[in-house]
Amino acid sequence: MLKAQNSMLADLAAELEGFDLETLLYPHPISGPMDARQRFDFLRVHMLRHQKQMQELKGDAGFPKG
Repeated sequence: MLKAQNSMLADLAAELEGFDLETLLYPHPISGPMDARQRFDFLRVHMLRHQKQMQELKGDAGFPKG
């Protein structure tokens, strides 16, 4: 899923080319409105968190090998 999101986010970045990201506001149900730059930063941190969680799971002795 994370790899699939990379191409989707790259497509979105291409669509937003030329726009001032700090003027594009998007509501968030928990943290309130964020501009597009803040939203991209949030997504980056969120995706990195999940990548770390998956690596920890895969490194667990009980994780199936093969």
